[in-house]
Amino acid sequence: LAVEAVTSGNNITVQAASFGSSTGFSIAQTVNGLGIADTSATGLDVEGTINGLAATGLGQLLIGDSGAVENLSVSYSGTAPVTSNMVVGLGLGAVLDGLVDLYSNPATGFVLGRIESAQGTYEDITTRITTLTDQMERQRVLLTQSFIQMESLMNSLNQTGSFLTQQINAQNAANN
Repeated sequence: LAVEAVTSGNNITVQAASFGSSTGFSIAQTVNGLGIADTSATGLDVEGTINGLAATGLGQLLIGDSGAVENLSVSYSGTAPVTSNMVVGLGLGAVLDGLVDLYSNPATGFVLGRIESAQGTYEDITTRITTLTDQMERQRVLLTQSFIQMESLMNSLNQTGSFLTQQINAQNAANN
């Protein structure tokens, strides 16, 4: 049955066996032999807020609706109405989860930031290496051209020197 009888001294109280607005019972009789009036009773859901934020009652369970308390539930097992303030803080698991997310979040985490920063540095260094390699190649081409011109000039000077040496030797031989 959805009801239970509770005795207290010489009295018997009939109450629902579960909690919440979805529960209740009715007493209806054809003959009033017990001295109980026909009645209906409907249960109540717990009401309140969590951390001052909206929450919905479902029987003895108060469930946070949104924000920092979304889906957080508090169970009330008392029977008397209570007005109290409850402050909910983050537990160790939530703090660790937040830290892990701070570092490893695939969209905004520190690790991703460091990887992107390192990737940017790598790309900058690669671009600089390419630029320096191009500059070195242009300098090598210029130096090679200069060397070839110098070698050609040296050959020309050697030929002129050989010609002059032959002329001097011929002049000396003719004078002897």
